[in-house]
Amino acid sequence: MPRPGVKPSTAPRRNTAPLAHEWVDVVDVPYAGKVPPLPAERNWQSLTRSWWRVVSRMPHCVLWTDAEWKYALETAVVADAFYTGAMSVAGELRRRECALGLTMDARRDLRIRYVDPADAPGVSMSTPAASDPRARLRVVGGGDDDAA
Repeated sequence: MPRPGVKPSTAPRRNTAPLAHEWVDVVDVPYAGKVPPLPAERNWQSLTRSWWRVVSRMPHCVLWTDAEWKYALETAVVADAFYTGAMSVAGELRRRECALGLTMDARRDLRIRYVDPADAPGVSMSTPAASDPRARLRVVGGGDDDAA
């Protein structure tokens, strides 16, 4: 029996504007560039130190500027509070981890894809901490240039 309600439209999609942001492909190798250390004046939980090792080695850290590293360090303070038992910061930690792209879903929302080094032609993996780390990236898809 058919479902009641409005019949699905067969009209073409209204929003045909191109995507505002292209996908950024990042070579899937751990980041080996300059990483700011956790401040020594604080007694960090071992879970926070472990969290920082994971966060600071994500391949897309190559995209980060000083502002993103500062945000990551501030997030480490929130993570440390969470790991000491302050459950009230759990929502803030989750929001900040999404902004940093810690999960696959968060990276999808940020339009970041990890690519296999073998599938990234012309990318040198011998100097991951080169003077211009963005040289390891390539932007793909979505533009009108692809149709030509």
